[in-house]
Amino acid sequence: FKDREKYLELSDMENTILAEYRKTSRNDYMHSIHTAYFCERIAAKLSLNAEDLKCAGYYHRLVQTNPDILEERQFPKGVRRILSEYSDKNMSTKSKETVVLMCADAIVNVVQQLIAQNSEQNANYDAVIDRVFNHFLEENRFGQCDITMREIKTMQSIFKEEKLYYDFL
Repeated sequence: FKDREKYLELSDMENTILAEYRKTSRNDYMHSIHTAYFCERIAAKLSLNAEDLKCAGYYHRLVQTNPDILEERQFPKGVRRILSEYSDKNMSTKSKETVVLMCADAIVNVVQQLIAQNSEQNANYDAVIDRVFNHFLEENRFGQCDITMREIKTMQSIFKEEKLYYDFL
């Protein structure tokens, strides 16, 4: 519980970092909100640290442009580990948490692009999600991670269950 207060501060939508992020880059901010939502849902289902993943979901894009924020704001150790691994494109993904963040970010990206391109017609989200996961498997993006195929399929099914959420996007 030592980091509980820090998680509450970092997850507060009105904290100075997120409030400024919302003002300066509304699209990236909204992307991060949606990514954090999926990270939290999947973490709960896979028995991962939901607080670390949710926080990483909120800040994954912001850290790309300002990596010093991790130390300046004294992010909890688990969040720093996920975001450092996620940001290092040369390093292979080793933790399940980073895989979850990577998948949530990719799915939100693809769904938002699909909605922007085809705003008046319903997309086949199941097929899109399958393509994203097949692409990750073909590239062996999960190769260095101890994630199981059952956990990957669980993630995939969680994304597929969210059809109403995609309509909200």
